[in-house]
Amino acid sequence: MAAFYIYPDAAMDQSTTVLECRPLWSFDDQSAEVAMLALLRQHPARVTDPEAATLFVVPLMPYVSSGAGECMGESHQRRMSRAASALRKSPFLSRRGGHDHLLITNTFRVKTFAPWLKPLLGNATIAWFEQPRLATGERRPGVLYSLAFWRCTVVIPYLANPFCAQQRAAAPEEAHPSSGGAVEAGASLSAQRARRHVRAPGSVFFQGSFSAASYLRGRFASLQDLPGAHVQDVPRGCSESQNASLRPECAASRLRGSPLHTARGMLSHEFCLVPRGDTPSSGRLYAALACRCVPLLIANRFAEHFAFPTRGRYDEWVVSVPEGEFMRSPRASIEGAIHQARPQLTRIRSAMEAAGVELLYDAAGSRAADNMLRDWSASCATGG
Repeated sequence: MAAFYIYPDAAMDQSTTVLECRPLWSFDDQSAEVAMLALLRQHPARVTDPEAATLFVVPLMPYVSSGAGECMGESHQRRMSRAASALRKSPFLSRRGGHDHLLITNTFRVKTFAPWLKPLLGNATIAWFEQPRLATGERRPGVLYSLAFWRCTVVIPYLANPFCAQQRAAAPEEAHPSSGGAVEAGASLSAQRARRHVRAPGSVFFQGSFSAASYLRGRFASLQDLPGAHVQDVPRGCSESQNASLRPECAASRLRGSPLHTARGMLSHEFCLVPRGDTPSSGRLYAALACRCVPLLIANRFAEHFAFPTRGRYDEWVVSVPEGEFMRSPRASIEGAIHQARPQLTRIRSAMEAAGVELLYDAAGSRAADNMLRDWSASCATGG
């Protein structure tokens, strides 16, 4: 595994400033930069002597910094400018032209860092949320991928809803006879169920905008009357605090759309719909994994953007529903997928437990940082 050095310069390490100005960062799935850096800081492959490093980590948090805005008397633009100035002076950047440098940020908002870092990190690796290149090495078509100015990409997981782990620890899964669970000694069944999450058999959960990728999600209304379903539209903008409270159509969404209530919804349903959004991938996949809600993945090209594909074991716990099949018959395709998956739930949940350690930043013994470093060594250290 690559020995890596994290730049200690105050101009680049913003963990002591922007996190205080953005205390709710953990509820935003594009904030994986914070969680991954936290794992790296404790990683055994980290070295304090830059001469011993084969990889240099630039500890900027551009997405969180952008959200923090004016923070402790300094703007995001000023923070990025100072960081770029400090990086430009690094003898290690010039030594290989940035080829051995890594920036972690899984946001699609490339403008939060490109204006300052594009001249410096054109040869670098970005740990990002999707893979902008095809297997042949050609750049994928599309406006988003045209913004990827860097040489190599390691795909990392989105940040999962933190309440999934918290709620699972506070109220473990209900033991169903099919999963081999047993009643705890000295406790009545009713008392146990009062403190456990119970998933309605065959139930489906989705809460989000029907207008994102509306050609597909626009058909979600036909799923709302499935037995035990919670399939709710959250109009775009209602999940954002700014002005959302002033919009009448947001009132109900704000009541049930908090991260805590969303996690509880996932935890009380067996299956979670994971459709594509504006791009093929979605943070919902990793939230579903964290809540152990079996994902019904409706996105033809998401598999091309799986984080750590050789270790994520996606084929063991992801239930794929082809977009074409869903478009032809939304309800029948979902019911068919559930019918096929339910007899395998015990095996699927076991696979999700194993995958969680590989993909979730807050899992006990998380190997997310290990996997990113391995992928960098395999794909970006000499090629890309």
